[in-house]
Amino acid sequence: MDATNTVNFINTKQTTAYVAAELYNKKIFQIKDTMLSSGKNSPYYCDLRQILSYPQLFTVITDYIIFKIKEHTIIFDRIASVPIGSVPFASVVASKIDVPSIMIRDKPKSHGNKRMFEGVINVDDNVLLIEDVITTGASVIETITKIRNRGANVVGVICILDRQEGGVENIAYHFSDIPVFSIFPVSP
Repeated sequence: MDATNTVNFINTKQTTAYVAAELYNKKIFQIKDTMLSSGKNSPYYCDLRQILSYPQLFTVITDYIIFKIKEHTIIFDRIASVPIGSVPFASVVASKIDVPSIMIRDKPKSHGNKRMFEGVINVDDNVLLIEDVITTGASVIETITKIRNRGANVVGVICILDRQEGGVENIAYHFSDIPVFSIFPVSP
């Protein structure tokens, strides 16, 4: 991966303030009691899939992901997405830095080729995983397990929104060799 012709600098304070304001103003981030997919109750909800309707905001976030990749000098062969919310982010980042991407399903398709993985993944590939939101970390752990079962390595996880509810720690407990980089941590 060579991201030298992409984003070189991001003013993290300005970018964070801009993204936070946009998420709130566009009602992507909402202050309301919500039941999460993990079964937990939360005083807020953030549906990052809605960013697809806002190209400028989407570009800022994908550029921020690229900045994090460069900042932490992550070396990888492919980018993968945790099903399903992070698929567009991973695909666009991979395209911007000219790296192959793969999509991993929750379960194999029931028709056609019945694939679990879309795209090419090889034994010993180094994979960077992108996740939109981490709460418990369960979906990241499941995706890492699927990638490892295919004989590839996960070399890092970049999370757009970390709910700071123990998910990153849970991932570290299961996979202490895989660093997790959070772009926007949100306190409970």
